[in-house]
Amino acid sequence: MGLFLKYAEKATARIKLETWLRGGGERLLTEIETLTELQLEKALPKYFGADIDDWLQSPDGQSPVPEKNRRVVLLYDTYEALWATQPNKTDCNVDAWVRKLIGETPVVLHVILGRETLVWDNSEWGEIIQPFPLNNLPDADAQAFLQAVPIAEADIRTRMIEGAKGIPFYLELQVEQYATLKNQSRTPQAEDFGGESFQILDRFISHLPDTLRRALEIAAQAQWLDEPLFLSLCQQFLGGRASVRFSDLTRYSFWTESNGRYYLHAVLREYVHSQLRQNEAVLFAEIHRYLFDYYDGQLQDIESARDLTSVHITALTEGAYHLAQVAQVEVPYWVGEYRGYLHLAAQWAVLQPLLQQSLLICQEVGNKEGEGAELNNLSSIFHARGDYDTALDYIQKSLVISREIGDKAGEGTELNNLSSIYHARGDYDTALDYLQQSLEIQQEIGEKVGESAVLNNLSQIYKVQGDYVTALYYLQQSLSISRVIGFKKGVGQSLNNLATIAYAKGDYDTALRYSQQSMAIRLEIGNKAGIGQSLNNLSQIYMARGDYVTATDYSQQSLAIQREIGDQAGISLSLYNVGHIYLQNGEPVLAMQHWREAYQIAKKIGEAQALNVLEKLAENLGLPNGLAGWDALAQQMEGT
Repeated sequence: MGLFLKYAEKATARIKLETWLRGGGERLLTEIETLTELQLEKALPKYFGADIDDWLQSPDGQSPVPEKNRRVVLLYDTYEALWATQPNKTDCNVDAWVRKLIGETPVVLHVILGRETLVWDNSEWGEIIQPFPLNNLPDADAQAFLQAVPIAEADIRTRMIEGAKGIPFYLELQVEQYATLKNQSRTPQAEDFGGESFQILDRFISHLPDTLRRALEIAAQAQWLDEPLFLSLCQQFLGGRASVRFSDLTRYSFWTESNGRYYLHAVLREYVHSQLRQNEAVLFAEIHRYLFDYYDGQLQDIESARDLTSVHITALTEGAYHLAQVAQVEVPYWVGEYRGYLHLAAQWAVLQPLLQQSLLICQEVGNKEGEGAELNNLSSIFHARGDYDTALDYIQKSLVISREIGDKAGEGTELNNLSSIYHARGDYDTALDYLQQSLEIQQEIGEKVGESAVLNNLSQIYKVQGDYVTALYYLQQSLSISRVIGFKKGVGQSLNNLATIAYAKGDYDTALRYSQQSMAIRLEIGNKAGIGQSLNNLSQIYMARGDYVTATDYSQQSLAIQREIGDQAGISLSLYNVGHIYLQNGEPVLAMQHWREAYQIAKKIGEAQALNVLEKLAENLGLPNGLAGWDALAQQMEGT
C-alpha cells in the first residue's frame, strides 16, 4: 500500500483501494491476520489468484466490465528443477503449490515446460492438461545457432546438425567439443563430428584433456557434486585434491547448478556411468562403495529421531543409491537401521521411496521375510497419511507372506496394524477381532513391544465405545509393559490416551498432567506425529478450562505440524478444534471454514472419529447431510 500511495495520486488511489475492498478484497483479507507463517505460505496462491482475477475483471480499478483483449499467461520453465535438490523426486508435494495456483486461476493459461510428461491425477486433471510434445529443433534454427557461436566451417555445421538429429543437447555438446579442439590448438575437421548419439558422446569424452576426462568419469558416479565431495573423490581416486580444479570441470554447459550443487546432464551421466561399469568394473565398485561410506559416515551421530537434519536426509537417500550399485541385497538391512528414526520424525516422503526400493530388491532376490516386512512398513506410511485403501492392500499382502513362511512375529504385527485401519474406518468389531488374534500371538512368542501396542489399541476400541473401565484396564497394562522394557514411544502413547479418557470424564487436571508427561517424552524421542497429537489434546484441555489464548497457540502449532507431515486424520481433528476456538472468540465464519475443511478431509479418507464429531456438529447446527450442508452454511454466513 505504501508503494501504491507513493506513486499514485492519493485521492485516486484511495478510491481504487476502497473499490477493491468493496469488490471482495475485504472478505479476502478477513482471515489474514490469524494465519501462521505456514498457513500464509499455503494461502499465497489464493491471494495471487484473486489479484489476477481482479486485474482481468477490472483493469482500471473501477469498471466492472472486463477488458476483452486482456489475458494472463504464466510460464513455468524447466519444471523438473523444482526437485533439483532431490533428483529421485522423493517429495511428491514439491509442486503442490502449482496445482493449487492453477485451481485459483481458472482463466489463466499455464504453460509448463519440462523434460517429462506431467503425471498428475488423471481423474482430476485429465481434461485440463493438454500435452504438447516438443518437436526436434529445425535445421534452419540449428544453422542460425551454430553461425552465432560462431562456427565458420559450413561442412562442420552440416555434420553437427546431422548428428544431433534435432536434439539441442547433442548440438551443444559438439559445440563444446569444437571449443576444446580450438583451445588445444588443433584444427577441427568435419570427421570429428556427427555420427550416432553414442559416437558423439564417446568422441566428446575422448577429446577432453586427460585429467578432465578422468575427473568426469569419476564425478559422474555421484548423483550430484559439491566442491567438498569432489575434492574427496579427487583425494581418493585422482591422486590428490589439487589434481583438477572444480571450476574447470563444472564450467561446461552440461552441468546445472542449484544451491551449490552441480547436476550432470542425465544423458551424459548415464553414458559415462554405464561405460565405467562395463569397462572398469572394479573401479566402478570401489567408487560407489567409497561414496556409500562417505554418506554412511554422516549418519553415525544419529541417536534419536530428533537428531535428524537435512544432511542426514540427503545422506540416507544418496547412501541407499550407491549401496544398490554394488550390493543391492544389503540395502533393505541398511535402510532398516534408520527406518524407525524416519518414521518417528514423520519423514514419510523420504522413507517411502527408500522402502519401495527395498521392497523391489527383496522381491528380486526372493527375500520373502524382507518383502513382507517392507509391505508392512509401507502400509504404516499410507495409514499415517490417511490413505487407508492402499494401506489395507499392502498389509493384507504382508500378512499372506508371513503366514506362508511361518513368521509369527510378522503375523502378530500385521494383525495389529490391520486392526488400526478398521478402527480408523469405524469397523470396531473387525478391529477387535484382529487385535485379539494379535494379542494371542504376541503373548505366545513373548514379543513385549508388540503386546504393549496391542493392549494400547484394545483400550482405544473400548474407549470409543464408552467403556472407560475396560479401556483403563488395558491402558494401564500397556503402560506398565512399556515402562519395564523402556519402550518410550509406547509410554508416550499410553500417557496420551490416559489423558484423553480423563478429558472425556471431565477431569481436566489429570488430563493436563498426563498430556504434559506424554509431550515431554515425545519431544525427547522426536515423535513428530505424536507431538502434533499432544498439542491438539492440550488445546482441547485449555479450551475446556476457558483459556482460549493458550488453546489457540497449541491448536495452531498442532495444525501446522499435521499439515507439514501430511497426517490427514490429524489435520481434520485439529481443524475441528481450531473451529471451536474461533467460535468461542466470536468468529463464526472462520469457525465454519475450518469445520468445512475438516469434514471434507474426513469424508475423503473415511476417518470415522473425525466424521462422527463433525456429523454431530452438523446435526446440532441443523445442516443437511454431506458437504452440501457446509457449503450452504458458508453462503449464508458470507451473505450476512
